[in-house]
Amino acid sequence: MKHYLFGILAIIFSLQLHAREVYSLNNDWKFFFNETAPEGMIPVTLPHTWNGQDVLGRGRNYYRGTGNYLKVFTAPAEWKGKRVFLKFDAAATESTLHINNRYVGGHKGGNSAFVFEISQFLNLGQNNTIAVTVNNAPSLDILPTSTFSNIYGGLHRGAEIIVTDPIAISPLDYGSSGVYVMPTNVSPERAEGKVTVKIDAAKEFAGQTIHTRLTLFTTAYDTLRLDSVTLQGVLKIDTVATSSARLRIDNSNTTTASVPFEVENPTLWNGVKNPFLYHVGVKLVGNDGTVYDSLVVKTGFRTFDIVDNRALLNGEPYPVRGVVMYRDRALVGSAVRPFQLEQDLDIIAEMGANAVRIAEGPYNEEFYAMCDQRGLLVWTEIPMIGTPNINDRGFIDSDNFKENGRRQLKEMIYQLYNHPSVVMWGLFSELAVRGNDPTPYIAELNALAKQMDPSRKTVAASNSDGNINFITDLIVWNQALGWKEGYPADVLVWMDQLKSNWNTLRSGISYAAGGSTYHQDTAEQLNRPSPQGSWHPERWQTHFHEEYLKNTRAGSDSSMFWGAFVGNIFDYGANGYTVGDRCGVNDTGLVAYDRSYRADAYYLYKANWNREEPFVYLTEKRRNVRGEKVQTIKAYSNQPTVELFVNGASM
Repeated sequence: MKHYLFGILAIIFSLQLHAREVYSLNNDWKFFFNETAPEGMIPVTLPHTWNGQDVLGRGRNYYRGTGNYLKVFTAPAEWKGKRVFLKFDAAATESTLHINNRYVGGHKGGNSAFVFEISQFLNLGQNNTIAVTVNNAPSLDILPTSTFSNIYGGLHRGAEIIVTDPIAISPLDYGSSGVYVMPTNVSPERAEGKVTVKIDAAKEFAGQTIHTRLTLFTTAYDTLRLDSVTLQGVLKIDTVATSSARLRIDNSNTTTASVPFEVENPTLWNGVKNPFLYHVGVKLVGNDGTVYDSLVVKTGFRTFDIVDNRALLNGEPYPVRGVVMYRDRALVGSAVRPFQLEQDLDIIAEMGANAVRIAEGPYNEEFYAMCDQRGLLVWTEIPMIGTPNINDRGFIDSDNFKENGRRQLKEMIYQLYNHPSVVMWGLFSELAVRGNDPTPYIAELNALAKQMDPSRKTVAASNSDGNINFITDLIVWNQALGWKEGYPADVLVWMDQLKSNWNTLRSGISYAAGGSTYHQDTAEQLNRPSPQGSWHPERWQTHFHEEYLKNTRAGSDSSMFWGAFVGNIFDYGANGYTVGDRCGVNDTGLVAYDRSYRADAYYLYKANWNREEPFVYLTEKRRNVRGEKVQTIKAYSNQPTVELFVNGASM
């Protein structure tokens, strides 16, 4: 598919045959644990994790250690005079790369892409061996050092080879595309800004030093369509803006170039109403007409702001109806395939949510592209996380920890910069001020995020008091009144305190309660279960969400919060979780870990948030043993009236 795409790009740019080439490396890997001998190697396809089912029911004793990947491939002789890069979309959490038994480099952090140039390590026209050692053992130098969810090990996303000319749009800029579309002014009348391109030139390649002048062309297209069935012939291109700039490449190796753009009367990316995308093409051309490199990125033009604690998308009110989503699924762990991402987003869309928080680290880039196409707002974050465990530390006051946090923030922002769905960068989650004070470091990260991307908000999820809540642009309060303590209606008391004491904060809210569809109580009276117990009845989870939705007016125009993020849309793998109906799974989701069923509370939100699909849903259908002769029947619906029939007779 990538080769076909570049064929299309050749049509767009009238490129010569020596444009960059991209080859998938997902197939034909060998995996083994033993570090000294490859006996027992098993064939695997990326994405892959060695923590699939072993995380369930094992507490903190699931395997966290070293795994090894080997792949043999032929480097064509035609690559002579080219540059070759190896990109991994993620490896959890620390990885080391060798090519033909020669050390190439390493990477720390399990949620972002990273790239190495391997040109000098290859034997052209021969077989070459890629060896990757991956380690997901706990480390105090790599975020996260504390977490609620599982830390899956392996090459749990894809890999690819990128082949370019000696001068190229840099694949080495923190694993990003090297192209950044930076709007500075967006309105229905005009979108204007600049396209910044990182250019990398080999100092000496094939014995020659490069001195050349280039012209950088950028072109914006508002449509690029392929027939989804035949993949032929359907190509519609409307050029809406072009610009160019001249630059010089010399022995300095890297150059940053920017060209302005202006689009008259743009079609704005407008959330789920109209998630319109533009294609921005970049081309590097030498004085003699040689096309050194070209690339097309997708983006959208929009504004997102919080004014008077109201969310505005393109200047119009846009109540944020969000969910919290962790990055795994039953059986496959974090090695999630694109079709599974689509399934998850279908479930979120059916519920009527228009926003999603990706918890505890960035997700596959395909996920953000799908959110672009569907119009979902995204909050994505680095994994600086606190937990209530007494021996966990979400912040380590060491130089190595802090440098890794900066690195992960840069990778997240640069890799996801062009996605219009991403509207805020998350800096921490439930980080307690215990021991070393993390607030100076969070302030440093906040300043760094604003420096790299002044167009987006910073945000954090908090469950504690203090100055830590006054650093980011936005704060989202994680509440569990009615689950961990008290009762759901107590959230009204907390809201009054928030308005009285901290009314200057731009606040959102998030909340969650456990529940099992296998736990159905027989008595009519509701009783709050213990979150640390084995009994998590579904009816209490439903009651919890009914009260929170009613009292907070989550996702409505009249809410005191700019947005709500219901936690969680899916159950997720949590090795330390030994309560509820099974060990190893956090049961606060509205949908099962394997996506096989949906809790009653899921349909509560569908009734309130999904106005497009008429439906009615009878609750408590799984509660088939009851103590009362006279029953109360409850239904959720987005229709003005419903009618109940019992054995064919209207009630």
